[in-house]
Amino acid sequence: MTPAARLQAAIELLDRIGAEAPAADWIMRDYFRKRRYAGSGDRRAVGQIVFTVLRQRGLIDWRLEQTKLPTDNRLRAFLSLLLENGATALPGDNTAHGPVPPTADEAAALDLAQALDTAEAPLPDRAGFPAHLLADLTETYGEGVEQELLAQLQDVAAVDIRVNSQKSDRDRVLARLEADGIGAAASGWTGTAVRLAGRPNLNAHPLLSDGTIEIQDAGSQLVSALVGVEPGQQVADFCAGAGGKTLAMGARMENRGELHALDVDVRRLERLRARATRAGLRNVQSRRIDPEGDLPQELIGRMDRVLVDAPCSGSGTWRRQPEQRWRLDPTRLEQHQVRQIQIAGRAATLLQPGGLLIYVTCSILRAENEIVITELMRQLPHLVRIDCQDMAAKAGVSLPDGAVTEAGELRLSPYCHGVDGFFAAVLRSDIR
Repeated sequence: MTPAARLQAAIELLDRIGAEAPAADWIMRDYFRKRRYAGSGDRRAVGQIVFTVLRQRGLIDWRLEQTKLPTDNRLRAFLSLLLENGATALPGDNTAHGPVPPTADEAAALDLAQALDTAEAPLPDRAGFPAHLLADLTETYGEGVEQELLAQLQDVAAVDIRVNSQKSDRDRVLARLEADGIGAAASGWTGTAVRLAGRPNLNAHPLLSDGTIEIQDAGSQLVSALVGVEPGQQVADFCAGAGGKTLAMGARMENRGELHALDVDVRRLERLRARATRAGLRNVQSRRIDPEGDLPQELIGRMDRVLVDAPCSGSGTWRRQPEQRWRLDPTRLEQHQVRQIQIAGRAATLLQPGGLLIYVTCSILRAENEIVITELMRQLPHLVRIDCQDMAAKAGVSLPDGAVTEAGELRLSPYCHGVDGFFAAVLRSDIR
């Protein structure tokens, strides 16, 4: 592909990403699957343009608006390339398979846009998030909101793996990775996390193929460990998805007891079953549940632990999925909150007296975290909050400094803790 054709592909992809629900990575894979002529270099170059625009869209749009240019993906891509590579980055007038070049007026405005002092831009534009979230995030981070958001939303997330304790240990995995020329180091707070240097492709690596390791953020590993499962217990993962946290809990249960993986999506559960088999877990029972219907009667009132990894905005993972930040409007956020309260309330019916509900999101927003817990406890007064520090001590895991709030809830920060943003609250059923 010529540079102009790469630029046109990036613009087409940005249009699709803005109009469709799937993740940007999936949309890009689908796009290039239908264009076999594009080589690996083409895919990397196009991806670089796409993700730069998605991460920097706040400031790009601010620059365009200040110079009276429309905020469309063609001009976003032009300005992104100009900021990164200068005037030579744009295609000429007669370039085949490329976008329509800037008009004289557009070119003049783009020159002005490049020269703007972005220190004058509002924080949401500089950090790259929708302005309607500023009040929520300011309440969370207080005076440190600017430093926190500028750091965590513009950084690129690292790649972590979890060592499956049913098959190996961290020292042996580190030695194998070193022998294979893959840089890695112990990480996290659980004894299972390894952080990779760079972004090596592990898809064909034997450790991943045989279930010895799984790709999982160290923060996700920590909240999985915080559930405090023990061998022999009855445990439910209420929103199991493809099973990352299910597998982490299953390894801690050592194939004793029952781990019920519940979800509304059959396809995700099928992937979980395959991963559980590969991981050597025999106590995982996956089951589809109806999003509105009755829960399995044989599970109600029997669970020692129920993990609710609630569907959310994913704002704690916006470093990995920058497109998601631009899809979150106030209506969608309110829908998330209503759904989260409903899901957690249904999940609580599975608890036996004294059982623990662990509510988790990969969100940094109070609207999906503290506010949900407050409303859940109002609706279900038999649920009593347990301090996450006490829960961690019983589970045998350490927590990073500053991660526990005054209310005893866990809040992991990409900026402070170097992992995805997570929230966790532990609630005990005090029904007698």
